[in-house]
Amino acid sequence: MSAGKVASSAIWRATETAGTELVAFVVFTTLARMLKPDDFGAVALAGSIMTMLQGVLYHGFTEALIQKPNVTEVHHRTVLAANVVFAVMLVALGFAAAVPLGWLLRRDDFPSILCVLLPSLLLRGMSSPMLASLRREMDFRAIALRTLLGVFVGGVLAVMLARRGVGYWALVVNQWSQELVGFLVLVGAASTKPWRLSWNRAALRELLPVALPVMGAAFLSVAARRLDAVALGLFLPDRSVGIYFMVYRLVFAAQMVTQHGLSEVAMVILSSLNGDPVRYRAGLLRALRLMSYVCACAFGLLAVAGPWLVPWVFGATWLPATAPLRVLAALSVGGAIVSMAGVTLVASGYAAAFSRLAIGCAFAQLLAVALAARWGLMAVVWAIGLVQCASVVPALRMLRQYYGVSWRSLFAEITPILVLFATAVGSSLWVSTWSDAWYMQPVAAVAFCAVMGLGAVPILRKERELRKAAS
Repeated sequence: MSAGKVASSAIWRATETAGTELVAFVVFTTLARMLKPDDFGAVALAGSIMTMLQGVLYHGFTEALIQKPNVTEVHHRTVLAANVVFAVMLVALGFAAAVPLGWLLRRDDFPSILCVLLPSLLLRGMSSPMLASLRREMDFRAIALRTLLGVFVGGVLAVMLARRGVGYWALVVNQWSQELVGFLVLVGAASTKPWRLSWNRAALRELLPVALPVMGAAFLSVAARRLDAVALGLFLPDRSVGIYFMVYRLVFAAQMVTQHGLSEVAMVILSSLNGDPVRYRAGLLRALRLMSYVCACAFGLLAVAGPWLVPWVFGATWLPATAPLRVLAALSVGGAIVSMAGVTLVASGYAAAFSRLAIGCAFAQLLAVALAARWGLMAVVWAIGLVQCASVVPALRMLRQYYGVSWRSLFAEITPILVLFATAVGSSLWVSTWSDAWYMQPVAAVAFCAVMGLGAVPILRKERELRKAAS
């Protein structure tokens, strides 16, 4: 794989994530000023169920198609058929569970919202194999256009409907439009077409050893993460759920721009190094170092700047979101390290190990949310953040176990970055105490960026040394 291809893929992936989040941020800001937190809370409950079901269709076979060295058109067509079957089953299951879930949550509008969203799973099921084909070829340009157009068209329709006073249905149309537009773009760009599905048992058996563990882990981990909204709905009103959705959405935006974008590129690159253990370990440590630093910058800046930007951008209605945002953003650095460990395991074929890591971390987080929900939203975000940080230890232990990387090497990569992160956050908080004037919060954000920027000097120097050694 040429360096130019890798660089081009990284640029397009960054364009996709940054552009998508920029458009989504504008749409979300507009809708937040037009709708109430209660509207977001009502859709967030149904959206959490949809995210769990989408995880089954997006993960598993997608990673298997990328990881398998000799994949053919037969494999792609078989995955299409399998995903369509799974999608139909999940839609039927969702329809059956909609009314009982609405009764459990004591919300009359929940069944209708969920039933309208469920058929979009058919589009997601057919989209995933096409995405896998493009990712394997590192054609992130088509993927970027698919995501950007979907978010833009969905956002425009949602804003138009919100202006007409349809309430939370504008958010439902937004989700449907993104799926439909994204599917149509993929049909035009991918070599694998949704009408070319076929069933081949031999091809399916070749993919199952990777697909099933990753699919199960993805479903359970996403379920554990997204059932947090359901757990909150059992104890808290729609307004609190909507505020939590705001906080989660902002942290998720930072994850998409940094953690998720880097992970997709890293998985393809690491998969190509499977035959060289020495280079793989070097790539592992390099990816861990770079992701830790980039995520520390993004999450730290969100923690420092978010609390004063939220009421200014979204309006005074969302002022209660500022305190939980600061806590969850700052502690999400731990989750980024765990995510990088999971990408490394899947890229080298240790899908079962990834399953244990993802499921364990996700259910620990769900348990923490369920126990903390009765004490309010702040207790919930502290519980989530602390579980993410504690999950770093088992994640690093797996890297040590499967790749023979010493504890010293692992901590040598991430400890300086975590110390730098703590110093930058502490400095910004100290600067913010100098005065009660409004401009001290932006100054504190600048102080954070300055400290993190100085810390980038030795990281860049090390990268130059590694490139010289490789050449």
